Amino acid sequence: MPASTIKYYDAIQLKIKTSSQWASQNPKLQTGEIGLESDTLRMKIGNGSDNYNALTYTDAELRSRIESLEEFTEALSGMLTAFIDNSLIGGL
Repeated sequence: MPASTIKYYDAIQLKIKTSSQWASQNPKLQTGEIGLESDTLRMKIGNGSDNYNALTYTDAELRSRIESLEEFTEALSGMLTAFIDNSLIGGL
């Protein structure tokens, strides 16, 4: 393989502290730097300008989408049940 096609991979290194340590120290994470809370297993990714407490958890949007999907699924299930019940009752 020619030297020009060799790929180098960066190592991923996490900064790991408890949630209370993160909150009290409130460091600024560099862009792309990952901070992991060892007690909650939640993480934040730095943007290079905001301190830890100002950053949102990476799972916040995912949790929101899952909750919305669960609500949608429950609503759809209710609608289908009502449709089936009405179809069966109406067909008698």
